[in-house]
Amino acid sequence: MSKIQKYWNTVKYLKFTQLSAQVGKRFKSSSKPEIIQAPQCREVSLCIPSLDLNESYIVRFSPELILQGKVTLLHRPYEISFSMEMKKSMSPLCWFNLLYFEYAVSLAAVYSKSGEKAYPKAFKKIFNDYLRADLPYAPYVISLQIPNLLIALELFADSLDREFVNTVNNEIYRQYRYLQRHCETHLLGNHFFENLKALIIASFYFQDDKRCSRYAQKLKKQANEQIQPDGTHFELSPMYHKIILEDLLRLNRLKGCQFIDWVPAAISKMTNAMYVMEHGLSRTPLFNDAGDNVSKSYESLIKAVSVETGTDLYPERNSLPDAGYYRLDRDGIIVIADCGKIGPDYIPGHGQCDCLSFELFYNGEPLIVNSGTYQYQGDKRKHFRSTAAHNTVVMDNSEQSQCWGEHRVAKRIGDLSACCDGRSFKGSYTSAYHKKHSRSITLEESGEVLILDNTENAREARSYIRIPDSFSVSDGLCVTDRQGKQVCSIEPINCCGKKCQDDEMTMYAPEFGKLERCTCIEFSWTGDKNSHGYRIRFM
Repeated sequence: MSKIQKYWNTVKYLKFTQLSAQVGKRFKSSSKPEIIQAPQCREVSLCIPSLDLNESYIVRFSPELILQGKVTLLHRPYEISFSMEMKKSMSPLCWFNLLYFEYAVSLAAVYSKSGEKAYPKAFKKIFNDYLRADLPYAPYVISLQIPNLLIALELFADSLDREFVNTVNNEIYRQYRYLQRHCETHLLGNHFFENLKALIIASFYFQDDKRCSRYAQKLKKQANEQIQPDGTHFELSPMYHKIILEDLLRLNRLKGCQFIDWVPAAISKMTNAMYVMEHGLSRTPLFNDAGDNVSKSYESLIKAVSVETGTDLYPERNSLPDAGYYRLDRDGIIVIADCGKIGPDYIPGHGQCDCLSFELFYNGEPLIVNSGTYQYQGDKRKHFRSTAAHNTVVMDNSEQSQCWGEHRVAKRIGDLSACCDGRSFKGSYTSAYHKKHSRSITLEESGEVLILDNTENAREARSYIRIPDSFSVSDGLCVTDRQGKQVCSIEPINCCGKKCQDDEMTMYAPEFGKLERCTCIEFSWTGDKNSHGYRIRFM
């Protein structure tokens, strides 16, 4: 396919507003507003104890390491420096994480428990170093930085002198004025959602009620589009779903803001969907761009929703049809299967080629896993988005959809169809290259799991599953745990099954920036009208 075709098959899905914003962005000044005194502030409380004081969240950034001028970001240790030399040594994603100031919340949380003066002192030094660096603003970065700084101020409370608090408020006000003119309408999706969330928080904080009302109306419109009828976020990433849910919980903390009365209903919808996807699991399901060390955990979000809204009863469902996620659940075996689009037509950048892939959890622990998302930038990005990186079928060495660059998609899958009754799942799609794949997954009464595939217009097919290194897999495809106890056996049906030795195929990223080894099993067959697959027998 020529470059012109690839670009056309990417651009033709974009909204006119995205295209016009792309053009306007080139003529818009990126200079920062002048520094002026922030207006009188309202008292706001954005801190949610079950999220921000949660021990698993605090240790993510290692507050003791921060006192030494270092921070762990996506499993990598860095010096806390805002120099251009530091920027060049980091991936753009890690650099952005440095600027989010989320670690300041962790630092403040420890202070709120210990009262140790070293923590606010470290925060003041880091923030003053940041101001001295006078870095260019990025709308998404300051959309996350604004609430994090406000939470840090809240938790540090009177340990910070008034002059420093005024300095922080002046910087937040400067960011707020910049963001008013630089919302990411060329991207839309979760980026625009984050922009509007930050604008609502800042406008309410600075008592700019006229603008607050306007931003709230815009966000309500975005929420109606981005939160689907089944409650899932439309970019179809379980991780980003939880990030947007947290955003709504923060907004719900703006007591006295009459412009966001629609937020509790949105929280309820999203929590119900998260419950279907994650209850009983030990980590985030790895579909599309997702990992475990970016969003808050399922457990902490469920607790936050209960405390903040009084909701703790969730309907039992097995289907999220708008997202294309389906749940099978029986006797300690949970299967989450995907038969959804690669993403919204105009913003599929967080999509991966994972249609008809599945993850299997045994007694809550992951037994069959997708490869996950290791990075957004770098040489591994292409593989982790590919069909072969998921527990699905590769037909004639072609991809389901034409992913390219870091977040681009040209030709996509179509003709999706699926049904699920909680014990069995059936789904099908047609790839971007006109090859059809149908799959059924059944939890049988015997406790076995049966996976059967049919392909059309394909001369050969290869199906994959991955088993994390917490289990061992023999050449005979028997799976044992770390104590040597046999967990299950995997029996090929009408195909050849073997352990894959390809180094790239045995990579697994349960979290962003965390690369582990796994056992990859490959099943292969030549195209015909028969069903092919495998049976998983549990011991």
